[in-house]
Amino acid sequence: MGLHEGDLAPRGRSSSNEGGSDLLVVTAKVAGFGRPLRVLVDLGASKNYARRQTMAENARLLAQACARDRGLISVRLATGVVATVKKVEVDLRVAFVDFDSVERFTVLDMDERFDLIL
Repeated sequence: MGLHEGDLAPRGRSSSNEGGSDLLVVTAKVAGFGRPLRVLVDLGASKNYARRQTMAENARLLAQACARDRGLISVRLATGVVATVKKVEVDLRVAFVDFDSVERFTVLDMDERFDLIL
């Protein structure tokens, strides 16, 4: 998976046989980040999620988001575990293929497979 020279079109989609389903993964340009981010497009996700370690690459954005007190949030992870964490949200401009939009993401500790879940 990657970008064609000079555009945002993915070369294809990554697939996984985990659980017998294919995963749609794209590489996207995200405002405020110096590198393309790996995005899982999950039509079943109830919200958008951002990996905390990736958000730390834009320290000012993460610090501003953490400074706002939005209480706690409980999230059921893919493993089935329910995690209750401080609710931290960021608005990010995400662009890939014909998609270009500002979306709100809840920041979570996630593994390194994906930077964003959209």
